[in-house]
Amino acid sequence: SITSAEAKGVLTKPNQLHICYLLTPTRYLWSHYTEYIENQITGLFRRGIFQYLRWWDKAAALRPDYIIPISHHVAQRCKTYYSRETEPVIYPPVTLPFFDCKKATSESFYLIVSRLVHYKKIDLTMAACIQLKRKLVIIGNGPDLKRLKAIAQASSEPSLITFLGAVQSEQVEAYYTNCSAFLSPAEEDFGITILEALSAGKPVIIYEQSGGAEVVEENKTGIFLKEQTVSSLATAIEKSENISWDSEYIQKSVRKYSVHEFQKNIQKALEDLKKRYEEKGLHEQ
Repeated sequence: SITSAEAKGVLTKPNQLHICYLLTPTRYLWSHYTEYIENQITGLFRRGIFQYLRWWDKAAALRPDYIIPISHHVAQRCKTYYSRETEPVIYPPVTLPFFDCKKATSESFYLIVSRLVHYKKIDLTMAACIQLKRKLVIIGNGPDLKRLKAIAQASSEPSLITFLGAVQSEQVEAYYTNCSAFLSPAEEDFGITILEALSAGKPVIIYEQSGGAEVVEENKTGIFLKEQTVSSLATAIEKSENISWDSEYIQKSVRKYSVHEFQKNIQKALEDLKKRYEEKGLHEQ
């Protein structure tokens, strides 16, 4: 099973091996629970439903024979919320397009590629860029779009914020290639967009408690955001502007996360776990 929610609870036969590739413990029940119940109108109702769902979700998490997490951050969540140890981390794959770093430019704008939802902290990013008078390009759609646009329009520098919505992959690649840096202030389970930005040879500014931070080298491929605050992000942006980034080094740092490498790693893990499961069955007999 590959899941961040219910699929790990699939019922299997008594001797059927179940390996779960865990994207994260169910977000709305655990790590971001408070954000989903903070609404005064629906919060009380949700608390009652979520109490049952938490019980089911924790029981479901005991069903897989083995769990492979997508990051160490997710492994720790699994231990915290499900009281389960996991197998070694296998980071998700990313299709790495070819970027010619020598032809790339660093235009004076920062970039976000994201679904527009509250926990992504995009409003925080907008505030930091407006404070510094830096241009910010936001690619993606989501339920928070209307609110974010209203914040931008009400700001002192609305022209600094550009919302592009959903765009074609070729256009996204162009923005990756030409941005000053990629901004990721949210607490992510991992974050494929982090790898995409790095593959374009661009540094990322990333919240240090995010799963994606595990693949970033501080001051070499990115900068760690210590706190999810406007001042902390503004400081990190200014710091990034004073570093001479090696785009070729940044690009090379993510080659080990290609689809080919993932297929090789996951195949070996599945074979090893199948062998361990069979040996365990023979021992119990």
